[in-house]
Amino acid sequence: MSLTPAARKWSAIIDRYEASGLKVRAFAEANDLNQSTLNSWRSKLGRTGNNPKQRFTELVVYGSEENSNSSLVLNVPRYHVQITINNATDLSLVKKVLKALC
Repeated sequence: MSLTPAARKWSAIIDRYEASGLKVRAFAEANDLNQSTLNSWRSKLGRTGNNPKQRFTELVVYGSEENSNSSLVLNVPRYHVQITINNATDLSLVKKVLKALC
C-alpha cells in the first residue's frame, strides 16, 4: 500500500495521538491541530476504532487455491507493512511479525 505524502504525515500524527492516551480534542488543542481535520484523517486512514492495534483492514489474495504458486498478501496500513506469503514462507516467522505488530 502506497500512501501520499499527506497521508504519511497524518498517519504519523495519528500514531502520536494514539500513543498519547489523550482524547481527540485535548490532543488537537495541545498540538495546534484542527480536531475535525484530525478526525477526518483518522476516518480516511481507517484509524477510528476503539482499539488502535486493530489495523488489519485489507486482505488481498492473489492466485487460486488450485495453484500451488499462489500468494497471500497481508497489508497492515498502520505500519505501512505488506507481507507476501507463499508456499516457501516460514509461517512461524510471519506469526512472530504479526504478533509484534499487534
